Amino acid sequence: MRLIDADRLVYELKKMSHRDSQPRAIKRAIKCALEETTIDAEPVQHGKWVKPSVFSETVCSVCVQANKNMFGEKSAYCPNCGAKMDEEE
Repeated sequence: MRLIDADRLVYELKKMSHRDSQPRAIKRAIKCALEETTIDAEPVQHGKWVKPSVFSETVCSVCVQANKNMFGEKSAYCPNCGAKMDEEE
């Protein structure tokens, strides 16, 4: 799924409807865009895997929860909070 600016889409479609030979199709697209369910997007959290001490587990720098990967691999996202693990270690 991609988040888009629906208001901008409707604006562009309305501009097209004035010069297009298929105004019914464009009006239907506008109606669909206006009726589409909206979501509240949250900004992406960025973090890194850190190891507080030699004897401790690797934890997420955002939620400080242990990496629960059963193979001990560092995943690209924290399975606990969803933070994207793209910061420098």
